[in-house]
Amino acid sequence: APYIKKIFDLALKGNSRQDIVKELNRLNIPTPSMYFKLKYNLKNKRVAYEWNLDVIDRIIKNETYIGNLVQCKTKRVSHKIHNIVTRPEEEWIRVKNTHEPIIDKETFNIVNDIFYMRGNLVNKNGKLNTYSGHLKCADCGANLTISRRGKDGPACFYCSSYKNKKTCSKHHISEKNK
Repeated sequence: APYIKKIFDLALKGNSRQDIVKELNRLNIPTPSMYFKLKYNLKNKRVAYEWNLDVIDRIIKNETYIGNLVQCKTKRVSHKIHNIVTRPEEEWIRVKNTHEPIIDKETFNIVNDIFYMRGNLVNKNGKLNTYSGHLKCADCGANLTISRRGKDGPACFYCSSYKNKKTCSKHHISEKNK
C-alpha cells in the first residue's frame, strides 16, 4: 500500500510515468514480482528487478486500489488451445466497493486523466500543466496557452485565438497573477 500511494502521489505532483519509474528504481523500492518473491518465498523464475512503464501502467489503471473487484478480463481461446486473450472492457465483471480502498476515487480518476486522457493536461515532457483547460480568454472564450522565457523562466498565458489566428487582441496574464 505505501508504494502504491507513492506512485499516485508522484503522479499528482506532475511527474511523468518515466520519472516515476526512475524514482522508484533510485529508491530501490521492490517491484511487485520482487515483493511477492520476498514476502511469500516464491520460486518464480520471472522476476522484474527494475520498475518499467508497463508495471506503472498496470498499477495506475488497476481499479483494485479504489476498492473494486474486476474479473473476467481474459479468456482462453478453447480448452484445446491454451492461448489467453484479453476480453473487451465491456465484458469485464466489476463489483464496486468490495474492500477497503488504498487510493481514493478522485485521486485515481485525476491520475488516469493525466496519463491516459492526455489532451493538453500534460506537456511534451510529461509534466502536468496545473492550469490546463481552466484558463479562458475573457474577450473571446478561447483557451489560454502557456509560454515561457527560457527553460525555467516565468510563465505567461496568451489567448490561443490571437496566437494562432490573430482574431483576438494581444493580451496575457502572468503566472504570478494566477
